[in-house]
Amino acid sequence: MDLRSPTDLESLHLAGIGGSAMNGLALILAKRGFAVRGTDPGIAADTRRLLEDAGIEVFREQDGSRIAPATGLVIATAALDHDNGDLAEARRRGLPVLTYAQALGAIMGEHRGIAVAGTHGKTTTSSLLICALRAAGADPGFIIGSRVAQLGGSFGGGDSDWFVAEACEYQRSFLNLAPRLAIVTGIEADHLDYYEDLDDIVGAFSEFLRGIPSGGAVVYSASCEASARAMTGLGCRKVSCGVDEPADYQARGIRTEASSTAFEAVLPSGNAVPIETRLFGRHNVHNALMAFAAAHAIGMDPTLIARGLGELKGISRRFEHIGTKNDIDIFDDYAHHPTEVRAMIEGARSIFGNRRLVIAFQPHQISRTNKLFCDFAEAFAGTDLVLVSDVYAARDKGGEDGALLGERLAEAIRGRGVAADHTGDLKSTAKRASKELRRGDLLVTVGAGTITSVAPMVLDLI
Repeated sequence: MDLRSPTDLESLHLAGIGGSAMNGLALILAKRGFAVRGTDPGIAADTRRLLEDAGIEVFREQDGSRIAPATGLVIATAALDHDNGDLAEARRRGLPVLTYAQALGAIMGEHRGIAVAGTHGKTTTSSLLICALRAAGADPGFIIGSRVAQLGGSFGGGDSDWFVAEACEYQRSFLNLAPRLAIVTGIEADHLDYYEDLDDIVGAFSEFLRGIPSGGAVVYSASCEASARAMTGLGCRKVSCGVDEPADYQARGIRTEASSTAFEAVLPSGNAVPIETRLFGRHNVHNALMAFAAAHAIGMDPTLIARGLGELKGISRRFEHIGTKNDIDIFDDYAHHPTEVRAMIEGARSIFGNRRLVIAFQPHQISRTNKLFCDFAEAFAGTDLVLVSDVYAARDKGGEDGALLGERLAEAIRGRGVAADHTGDLKSTAKRASKELRRGDLLVTVGAGTITSVAPMVLDLI
């Protein structure tokens, strides 16, 4: 399917247009001259305004009635059920349907693609890489999973032939992409509502990476055994990255300053390049090193790469500072996997030391929470108080009640020696947080669902 210009397609319909990646795709297609419209029952008000400002019609009804008569193609988010109204209407009318990943693959196929994959850190690593490429004179097109004001949003056209995109492993959607270079930030058990186990996930990554041409490369974590397994038998160049460990590219001498993290990137030649980022935590050193290695692997100047890495100020919902009131600092973070929660806590401690840390956590998906239950229970070490809301039941059908599961998780966290309580819905969570907080505290709202609404509620209450 050719998505370069609207020659053959009079109108495009995006089902699930409010998603972070889908709205970026919609904006790219509108910029190319397509007449774009879409539906999403749960679209956020700011996303709706963003799309409508670009001339894109947005509707909440997803029963098929909003697909325009002149529509030539429907693009659908992977989250939709087969019997969704828009999909049913597309089948009835004989309209071609692409998934988001298939449409992204068509766009990436027009460029020299760089796909950023892995269980954690995709958006941060992608954003760092885009900044690095811009600084080195190769302005890439991109679609990423979060709006980054500094980059101009979640998408960009770019003036070079390079194109950067996040590659999601859910439902093996990244198999629709054919990049020249891939970054694999790490592979862990996740999306266990779809995958059977870690071996199944590693197999999917291996299949994805086998699509990289012999002249391409894959950048991966030297410390991740699952990533190393996925590299087996690849015909392309393999580039390892390690933080204070042997690898092709190494980060050493990490220093946390008041407003930045500094380290040296050691190249395969043995030369060292100083890097200073505005991001915190060992995990973000790892992300920055992988972005550095990828940019260097395609021939960019290391000094300019380092300059670009230092320009990224931050990303929405990645330890994002929401506000300060009564000497209480409130942050919001997207962490929804035990490894991400641990990394967020480590990052917070690296900045703020022993200040009292309160976390309001909304578990994301009943299936994920159950299958990683013990890992979640142990992930909050170093926290002074954890307030666990009801589970956000994304894509879950049936199974355990989200409130009961949240209560069980809070009890399990207490069993590991960390103060924790189940707080119910988000309004109750905000009220409880406001009562618990005192001067000098940090509050971090954590999760991939709707927990982000709690931070402004707490600011109003304290």
